[in-house]
Amino acid sequence: MRLCVNNQTAFGGMLQQLVELTSIVLRPEPLDDEIERRCKHAWEEAPCPDCGETAINAGDSSPRLWCSNCRYTFTYTRNTPFEGRTLTPGEIIIAFVLYADTLLSINQVAQLFEAVYDTVHTTIREVNRLGVKPRGTRSAPPVELRSWWAAESLQSTA
Repeated sequence: MRLCVNNQTAFGGMLQQLVELTSIVLRPEPLDDEIERRCKHAWEEAPCPDCGETAINAGDSSPRLWCSNCRYTFTYTRNTPFEGRTLTPGEIIIAFVLYADTLLSINQVAQLFEAVYDTVHTTIREVNRLGVKPRGTRSAPPVELRSWWAAESLQSTA
């Protein structure tokens, strides 16, 4: 195990060591499932991107959705920050939270994943550009994003 102490905060170095020792395991799968559920639920109430009808159907075992009216098919990540990414939605959330809340650098966050630095860097920067801002000198997420997640959280606990 090699750590470059000069390029890491104390917390970043300790977190990386804990991950390498498997004392902390980053498991995005539960987040992937929850994000898929929430996105599918949102799409079931949204108009079809092709014909505009509100006849979207989602299967439990497939990431695909389809319109009953025009048979247009697409994935649940369409028009979300998760669309067209190499990282899974759960990995994106974990990477962004680590970047935003711990003030680790993107380089430090990328070291915790098996993904290439450019993949993590591009993903975090694009999510950041969409208006989701980390803590510190940056502003809070937009109201729409906060209220969507809050509403979904309340529904899932009820």
